[in-house]
Amino acid sequence: MQSVLGFRSIFRFCNPVLVDAITVSPAHRARYFWGNIPGMSRPIIASQNDKLNLQDCLELGRTARVTKVRTITTNPNSLKQKKNEDFLPILQNGREDTLWVTELERIFGFPKHYTDVRNMNSKQRQKVLGKAWSVPVVRHLLAPLKDYFACEELLPVAGSTASTPSASTRSSSPSSPDVRQLR
Repeated sequence: MQSVLGFRSIFRFCNPVLVDAITVSPAHRARYFWGNIPGMSRPIIASQNDKLNLQDCLELGRTARVTKVRTITTNPNSLKQKKNEDFLPILQNGREDTLWVTELERIFGFPKHYTDVRNMNSKQRQKVLGKAWSVPVVRHLLAPLKDYFACEELLPVAGSTASTPSASTRSSSPSSPDVRQLR
C-alpha cells in the first residue's frame, strides 16, 4: 500500500480507488484506479449481462469446481486454485483441467476468441489477458461520463434483418430534433 500511495503526488493528490472485479465477474481482480471521473468511488454493481459464476463462462461439457477464481495474472500458476495450488478449477470427463483461454476471455468480459490474433499461442494469450482490465470494471468506471456527453444510438448495419427502423433508431439520426436539442 505504501508504494501505491506514493503515486498520490504524481496524480495531484488524488486518492486511488480500489475496485475488485469479483462483484461483476467470477474472478478476483483488485486494482487501484486514479482519476477525476465523477463517481469513481461509488459501489460497483453487476448488470444483467455480467457472468458472475465460473460455470457461466465455461464451454459445454466442462464443470466448475468453484464459483469464483483467484486473480488471473500472466503466470500460468495463477490458474490453479486454493493454497496448495494443485487444485484445478474445472472437471471435464471426470478429470481435473485448467481454464481454457476462451473461458478466460469470458471471465474478463471479452468475446470468445478476442485474443486469437497474430498466431499467438495460449501462453501468449494468457499473458495479454493477465495484463488486461476487466471489461465490466471499465464499464463501471466510465459509466458516469454518459451523463456529461450527448450520445447517439447506433444506426442499424446495412443488410440487417430489420426491415423498418424502430422508433429509437429513427429519432437517433444526426438531423433529428432530439439529437439537435442535445447539441
